[in-house]
Amino acid sequence: MYAFSRHKTIMAHLAHTYILITIRRLAAKYNFSAEEGIEMIMGKNVVKPMFDDLFADGELREYVDANTSDPWENTPFRGYAFMNPKQKGEFGERFATKLLQQAGHKVERAHRSNAGYDRLVNGKKVEIKFSLANRDKKTGGVKKDVFILNHVSMAKDWERLLFIGINPDAADIRVVWFTRRAFCGHIASPTGGRVFNLQQGGKKVKNDDWMCTKIPDLMKCGWTHTGLENWVMPPVDGDGWGESNDDLTNMGARQ
Repeated sequence: MYAFSRHKTIMAHLAHTYILITIRRLAAKYNFSAEEGIEMIMGKNVVKPMFDDLFADGELREYVDANTSDPWENTPFRGYAFMNPKQKGEFGERFATKLLQQAGHKVERAHRSNAGYDRLVNGKKVEIKFSLANRDKKTGGVKKDVFILNHVSMAKDWERLLFIGINPDAADIRVVWFTRRAFCGHIASPTGGRVFNLQQGGKKVKNDDWMCTKIPDLMKCGWTHTGLENWVMPPVDGDGWGESNDDLTNMGARQ
């Protein structure tokens, strides 16, 4: 009996939905108000009861709430979670700019908006990646040191990549950087020793889109540097700064 009753409810919802869609299509075609058409044919409160029924068991509301909570609400980063990827990228670049300037470096925007790097630091091309620690959906907080560093390309025109990872405690900020030459060498190494993986498609589509989700492991690699204290200018041996990009690209071609 319960199954039959539930079946009738589902069929009723489907019928309501079909009628609403039909009325809206006719309204668009014949240029009349869809709301007035719905009210005339189905009554004033037809939509609200249907939504009330669909949300009655709390499952839909629970899902929305779980994915719109802000674990950074009581920090300077409140609201960051709700920005779109482009806005997050711009925020990260601005944050990195301030951090670098605070450390005494000259920072300028890239020469053009579609450049393969984000900022010029002391005249050199720097790609900037920024991430807040991932949300923990079970607790409503964050997972310390769990970040995503993605969309790193060997072929783009950058010389160093700077990653900044934000944990709730300012003392736990993670800063790691590496040169493009070192990154290409890492990608050319055996797969088992990599901390970067192909992000989409794989080798079959000749992809050059790399990501790393193991930032603590990345920071321990011999080819990376942590903090800004050793952001040496002029370059250290093997930095690759000032050398041709063709040389760097060729180094990374051996996958």
